Amino acid sequence: MLWKSLTGDLAMSAEEAGMFGYRVPAPDQAMLISGGQRGMGVAPFRVVTGHGAFVLPVFRKTRFLTLAMCEAEVDETCVTHQGSR
Repeated sequence: MLWKSLTGDLAMSAEEAGMFGYRVPAPDQAMLISGGQRGMGVAPFRVVTGHGAFVLPVFRKTRFLTLAMCEAEVDETCVTHQGSR
């Protein structure tokens, strides 16, 4: 099913996209596209957020990276250059 609903999430999952080749990341995801010659300047992959992209399944690989915030507890005793804690 390409469109889940008019008010719901319009992004397609990898299973729903099938062989169409058009992938759309969710609003809280970044899509990493690797393979091919495009995007080889700084990184060996292309990052897509906010819109979709055509991905050739044979020549390129797509992975989704979550942009959700993760909370971590850090307990570290630090001493400044002035000697205060």
